[in-house]
Amino acid sequence: AFDQLGFYGVLNGRAPPGYQAGTAILDPENASIGLDTSESPATFNINAIVWATGNITIDGDVTLIGAITLNLLADHADATPDNWDTTVDPEIGQITRSGDFTITGPSATLNLKAGNGIGTSNNPLQTNVDSLSAEINPSSSGDIYISQGLTPLTLTEVSSPGSTIDITTNGDLYVEGPVTIGGEGAINLTADGEYEETEFIVFGTISYQSGPINLTVIADGSAGLGIFGGEITSSSGEINLNAQSIGDSEAAIWLKDGFISSKTGNITLIAEASERAWIRVDGPISTTVGGSGDITLTATATGEGGDSDEYYASIEVY
Repeated sequence: AFDQLGFYGVLNGRAPPGYQAGTAILDPENASIGLDTSESPATFNINAIVWATGNITIDGDVTLIGAITLNLLADHADATPDNWDTTVDPEIGQITRSGDFTITGPSATLNLKAGNGIGTSNNPLQTNVDSLSAEINPSSSGDIYISQGLTPLTLTEVSSPGSTIDITTNGDLYVEGPVTIGGEGAINLTADGEYEETEFIVFGTISYQSGPINLTVIADGSAGLGIFGGEITSSSGEINLNAQSIGDSEAAIWLKDGFISSKTGNITLIAEASERAWIRVDGPISTTVGGSGDITLTATATGEGGDSDEYYASIEVY
């Protein structure tokens, strides 16, 4: 591997008749992706793998053309996902950005793997992609901080052996795969929508051993948080679900064909809107019998600034 490698141009995958576009593999010890001398975004239009035994830094805007996949593999021994580096600088390697740069591909998939950090609390990794996975080396520990743009985002898998997972979107958020932490920290997933309607749907599993799980949807219009077949579990941490409409509309939380469980932590569901707020429970919500955890469901319709003459808040448990 090179000691340092930077990619700042266009990676073009057009193939002549009879051939298929291939996959590019870029191999450094520390990698940089960013602007070229003309200040054009680094552009990929074929599947690509960028791996490094050390860090990968986003030094400029990155554009992904079409339904391609970009794999960024820090702290790796080679281009094989999960073949972590054990010789050069084991368990060390972050994926970060050096400025106000975004990885953009509304139809693309982005897979991130790092030794001890993806983004930071002050500078989350900025994305605007269709599908995303993120993982910290299971033998290490590190935070995951990601900020997504307006493109609806599907999380296929997110995991860290400890610390914090914090992912915020400006549009819809869908959790299809597992989101897990093994140690201390927090799971914070937030859909803070700029659209008139914003939804946050959990189809997969969100689990944490000891820390809090916070799931939030906020919208100017209707804000919906649905657990549709999903499972949200914690051994001892709090679980908080919050749906809030800050406009003149509706906020809803619906647990359908899934379950929410914390052995000893509190479970709190809150829906708040000016006109209509409701919570519907079609699945189990549980804490340990005789344990210290409480279950609280709150729906509030403030009636302030709404356009309708009918305001209501309801809680239905089946």
